[in-house]
Amino acid sequence: VVSNLTTFFPMIILSLVIMFSNGIGVSIYWLQFFYYFFATFMFLIAFGILNSTVSMLVRDYHLLLQAVFRILFYFSGTIVDIRGLKDIGGGGDALLKILELNPMYYLTSGMRDSFIGGTWFYEKPTLSIMFWLVVFLILLFGSHLHLKFRSRFVDFL
Repeated sequence: VVSNLTTFFPMIILSLVIMFSNGIGVSIYWLQFFYYFFATFMFLIAFGILNSTVSMLVRDYHLLLQAVFRILFYFSGTIVDIRGLKDIGGGGDALLKILELNPMYYLTSGMRDSFIGGTWFYEKPTLSIMFWLVVFLILLFGSHLHLKFRSRFVDFL
């Protein structure tokens, strides 16, 4: 996680340069970047613990993980803003509620709100609670698996 910060921070700087060149200035909402950075870090640590253990136990797990992450990425609102689903009738609002449970959506929309959206993280309490609950459950399950199989990792190598 820490080694990837060498690409994360230059991308943030590039994003700031693009924002300033398009007339978007500094605002008080930028302070919540630190909250979302911490949330991202905790999610990646929890997910890393789970995935490192499962990938030792199941050989082809990384193939499944790549496919799942690709799907989660496209449904996280990074490329297309999924808030537009409210406008389509016939269950668009229910679909939006399901897609908002994606932890990547919470992080992506939070970073977007920090820099250009103008919304505080505490204005979305349900999403915040659901995100931290998912992070806690992943961390709990990943830690449990890791402690359970730690003595047998050498056998799986």
